[in-house]
Amino acid sequence: MRRLNESYQELWDTGPTDLSAYIGSVIAGRYRIEHLLAEVATGSIFRVKDLASPQPTVLKILRSTGDAKDMGALHREAAILASLDHPNLVKLVGSGATKEHVQFLAFALPDGYPLAVETGRPLHPRRAAKIAADLLRGLSVLHDRGLIHRDLKPQSVFVTHDEYGQETVKIVDFGVTRAVERHHPETCSTLSGLLLGTPTYMAPEQLIGSQPDERSDLYAVGIVLYELVMGTRPWNVDDPILLFQYQLTEDVPRLPPQFGRLGTIVHRLTQREPERRYQSAQEVLADIAAYILETGIDSPPPRLAAIPTSGNVLARSSTANLRSKPRGVATWIVAVATLLLVGGAFGWLSTKRSFHPASRSAGIVDVSPDRADR
Repeated sequence: MRRLNESYQELWDTGPTDLSAYIGSVIAGRYRIEHLLAEVATGSIFRVKDLASPQPTVLKILRSTGDAKDMGALHREAAILASLDHPNLVKLVGSGATKEHVQFLAFALPDGYPLAVETGRPLHPRRAAKIAADLLRGLSVLHDRGLIHRDLKPQSVFVTHDEYGQETVKIVDFGVTRAVERHHPETCSTLSGLLLGTPTYMAPEQLIGSQPDERSDLYAVGIVLYELVMGTRPWNVDDPILLFQYQLTEDVPRLPPQFGRLGTIVHRLTQREPERRYQSAQEVLADIAAYILETGIDSPPPRLAAIPTSGNVLARSSTANLRSKPRGVATWIVAVATLLLVGGAFGWLSTKRSFHPASRSAGIVDVSPDRADR
């Protein structure tokens, strides 16, 4: 518990600095920074001009603990990522550190847009399933190399098209990727002691600071898939303490029966206990392939008059909250650390098999067929 509390303080201490200082500067004599694209758990992502290549590029400037062991692990991890070449993974094209010890990763920027653009209203379930299948193919490659992503979310996925013009997605933002201990024990020190990720998509074991594994990524796929087909997150609450409690003590609400096999897939992906989830990306892919086959190319989306959501808080949530801006990293850290201090996480560790879903009241989300057929 003490170490968990210290990890939150470390992440607080390595928070964002004045990012405007980077704009217009040239990193490593090659990457001219044009503008900020996003702030993520482990650093800042910029659109850059690669002075040595016409390839559109993004640069991730890493927020490091400054520990020499961590820095060495990041270099080893970058070498592993550079060796990956898969249509559902963005390509790492460079990495290094400046003389000021600023570490960076450079990725080829695909044509397209973040999957987050598609959230906030339901996608056709078949399209959502295909997106999930692409995510799982990319994750399978990472997992086979002993890597886990740890921060999969719509903002870290790019919607693009393959060489045949078919929609596909690419996983981006590997700055949180960490080697699984049994595969690369020497690399497991990467960002040691820090609790990193985006709380909404983090598996319960990540939230309490336990060692994540491949099944933690599968949980995130389940939350993303839920959000794509329902148009909202399982627990659309602004209070991080309340979200934390939901994730540790309640099952993710099941999709309505009209979703058939897809609902069963999401339910199994999002089990609170890792051993009750799918155990590999390939196992999930087999079930998703069966779902896509059984729905058929011209199958209409489920026609739903109303979809129940979770919890009294959801019934009181405003529509504006569906697209509310995520809270800052520091806010989440302080809130979750507070909960840990009062013993919530410790209690979960000792009694994790004793939880039962709390009773729910139904909030209503209208899903009309013309909006679902996207």
